[in-house]
Amino acid sequence: MKTSVCLIIILALFRITAVAQSSFDKNKVMDFFQNQQVEEAVNYLTPAFAADTKNIQLLGYLGYAYYMNDNTKEAENVYRQIVLTDPDNIAALQYLALLNKNDSPNEALQYTRRLILIQPLKAGYYRSMGELFKRKDEQDSAFVYFSKAYVLAPTDYKNGVGLADVLIDRKEYNRADS
Repeated sequence: MKTSVCLIIILALFRITAVAQSSFDKNKVMDFFQNQQVEEAVNYLTPAFAADTKNIQLLGYLGYAYYMNDNTKEAENVYRQIVLTDPDNIAALQYLALLNKNDSPNEALQYTRRLILIQPLKAGYYRSMGELFKRKDEQDSAFVYFSKAYVLAPTDYKNGVGLADVLIDRKEYNRADS
């Protein structure tokens, strides 16, 4: 009898844990996003977040909802929490780089460097680094990164434009023209 009661209690605890782990409905969240109901998504996800602060998928949805709701500070906090749990989370690193590119370009550089280390063949990351260095008026570094972006994806006009802009700033008009 005691064994049966203990077994029932253990099974109940496992069920409670399973319910807590799936404390939100992904389809419902996607419906909120599809219908541009980001405030409702935040309101729906916040209690689930309070119950499970380590769920990367939940954090990702919540960060995106904050971002889409123009609550960039909260979005940044959530994405930082994701990176603490999963330092190689590409989406979180991309959003952190994006959120910091204007106010904290040095921080954005660090996130973009991590993205390059994780995916070294993505031209967009090199272009982002070039743009960040160009904003900081570090033309030599911008040239290096725009050049790499152009080598990786020569048909992407944004890489060519970025490289040409740096070459023009360096007064290398013949190279910029070709």
